[in-house]
Amino acid sequence: MCSLRDQRRICKKVWRMGSSGLISKKVILITSFSSFESEVEFEIYAAGWDVLSISPKRVIDETYHFLPDVVLLDLDPHEHETVHILNSLRASYTVPIIVLSPSHDENTVVESLRAGAFDYIRKPYYREEMLLRLQKSISYSRTGHSDKALVFGDLSVSLIDRRVRVGEKLLNLSKTEFSLLKLFVLNPELTLSYDQILGKIWGEKSVRHIQYVRAYVCMLRKKIEIDPDHPRYILTDSGTGYRFIGSTC
Repeated sequence: MCSLRDQRRICKKVWRMGSSGLISKKVILITSFSSFESEVEFEIYAAGWDVLSISPKRVIDETYHFLPDVVLLDLDPHEHETVHILNSLRASYTVPIIVLSPSHDENTVVESLRAGAFDYIRKPYYREEMLLRLQKSISYSRTGHSDKALVFGDLSVSLIDRRVRVGEKLLNLSKTEFSLLKLFVLNPELTLSYDQILGKIWGEKSVRHIQYVRAYVCMLRKKIEIDPDHPRYILTDSGTGYRFIGSTC
């Protein structure tokens, strides 16, 4: 009989072999448990999701580099303070966070939600329930959290109906241009590296070069910037990548 470790390796291999050209859902699992002890990690892998399992000490740095679609907290309540980690993540990121915990205490649930958790799953849990809640959080995040447009000065971006305006002018953006702009506006003030952009827009296995990113940024600037040569919104961080500047109105 295969061990949990062997099952995980097999599932990961099958998923990677069968997902050429696909952009998988990305989950950061912040856990107190070792990688090969975590059934949660295996179940997410088995569902075909890309999972990075990390300890609470590496939360901020790994979240920046991995750019997950959702964060799942699976912590031992006796060892780590869930609310503290939630506050740290919320100070820097808008990614949805789900708490997985053995605590059924109502105050604990309320405190987690107030600290910024999108959802709270009590242990023991059902595998399908957990996966559905993860998917729901991603779907909610990708629609922009509400039906209201995000407004940055004269730039308006509606993530629900995919409409972008500069002033009163409705822009015609390609699917890739809109995906790139969406990535920027959902990560304001954060420098996104070329590799991060390639991975998010074209997939982790993309063979495209950073010049591809530069070309699309150039096209996007021509559409949203008043002066593309002196951009207001999408700035270049030399040798690193790009950073979107703007606070929502």
